[in-house]
Amino acid sequence: MHHIFDTYHYIKKDEGGKFHGSKSAAGNWMQYILHKVDPGEVHMALTVLPEMCNPLKNLHGGIYSLIMDEAVGLAFFSVCNGEFYTTCNLNVEHLKSAALGEKLIAIGKVVKHGKKVAYTEGSIYNSKNELICRATSNLINTGKRIFDFYVEQ
Repeated sequence: MHHIFDTYHYIKKDEGGKFHGSKSAAGNWMQYILHKVDPGEVHMALTVLPEMCNPLKNLHGGIYSLIMDEAVGLAFFSVCNGEFYTTCNLNVEHLKSAALGEKLIAIGKVVKHGKKVAYTEGSIYNSKNELICRATSNLINTGKRIFDFYVEQ
């Protein structure tokens, strides 16, 4: 029996605060706030923490990727209709550095949601509203149900 798990409202209830229902340890580690949640789009607010930095005290390149993967994944989660998709590629363009303590807004958007593949885009902006990162990602349907991950555990 397949249960419908309303992923949009599951996320929306935490808008304006920390997402309490995440099963992503990496996502939780970032300590982001769900600034805005709409179907197929999320805005996450976060601060560059010391453990996110390279030796120059700027946001580490790998963390840009983590932020983008979380943002586009959560955007897709808001419209996934109970199907579990996972990242099959993530292309990240680093445009500007972000310093320790800087406040960032990460935006994830679903551009196309297909039966097997979803196409998403992400952006990160600094406190001056400057674009510092762009990403695209394809997510692939795993054939598993979200319900199995979120309700039965």
